[in-house]
Amino acid sequence: MQPHTYDPQRKLFLPTREKNYSDRMAERNMQFVAGFTGVAGLLASNYDGTNDFITGAGTVADNKLLSKSIWLRPTDLTGAHFFWGSSGASRLLNAFSGAKLQIRFDTDAGAQILFKPNFSTVTINIWTHLLLVVDMDDSAKTWLFKDDVDITPAWNNFDTGTALNLSFTDWEFGASGGGSKFQGDISEIYVNPGYWFDASVAANRRKFITAAGKPADLGSDGSNPSSSQPIVYNPAGDEVNVGSLSDFTVTGALVSAPGPGA
Repeated sequence: MQPHTYDPQRKLFLPTREKNYSDRMAERNMQFVAGFTGVAGLLASNYDGTNDFITGAGTVADNKLLSKSIWLRPTDLTGAHFFWGSSGASRLLNAFSGAKLQIRFDTDAGAQILFKPNFSTVTINIWTHLLLVVDMDDSAKTWLFKDDVDITPAWNNFDTGTALNLSFTDWEFGASGGGSKFQGDISEIYVNPGYWFDASVAANRRKFITAAGKPADLGSDGSNPSSSQPIVYNPAGDEVNVGSLSDFTVTGALVSAPGPGA
């Protein structure tokens, strides 16, 4: 059966069609949820856990500083599900392992730079916001927030002074190495190497998540938090990157879905 999308103006479910860039950005700005107190009409993309993922971001330099924000709604947590990985060596593994989080950044040779396995439980069919802010010169200036709650772990490995290994062109969202695919919805992917802020201050976190737990307005090109365009900002969690790097390539067929707060 062909998927359908709700049209709030016509109050009908209409057949979903492939959307070009203009379509997606127009939908993103549509107020389709009454009383929504965040980004109006923010969309997501559904990843089927079998075929779907996006690949490629362009050349990125290694960096000791990183800010990353992403909204996820997993619909299955059996086994491993990578929401940010790499198609080559396992240099970048951000995943759910069962119902637990795993954060890992490696060197090309596989040595751990930043690593914590199997911590902090997540729930299926619930939107979860993850905000990671890293300063590899100081673990006390590195935070992980889940739904605006500090869940920063005692890192199994924190290689002080070593830059995060980001200098490769084969980033993947929704998989790693084309495997362990994420099943569920992804929205508002933001990645900004070189940008650090004090995430322990609630007012700074409001750049990414409102006090009501909704997505904040990051701006049309993601520049609101840092006053400069990040390298990756995919508002609808799909291949359309309005950050400074190129668009991603889709494997499979992503389907638009209501975003956080819908």
